[in-house]
Amino acid sequence: MLVIHGSKDYRIPLGQGIQAFQAAVLRGLESRFLYFPEENHWVLTPQNGIVW
Repeated sequence: MLVIHGSKDYRIPLGQGIQAFQAAVLRGLESRFLYFPEENHWVLTPQNGIVW
């Protein structure tokens, strides 16, 4: 499971993204958490788009 989260996301609080990631890990799913502190609900900057 890939969870992508931006700290400025007003739709989904950061805590919920972390909880989704932790739940996947606890269930044994291969999981990654990708965090963008300067992004919101959408990844808009070109540099972060490449990472995404």
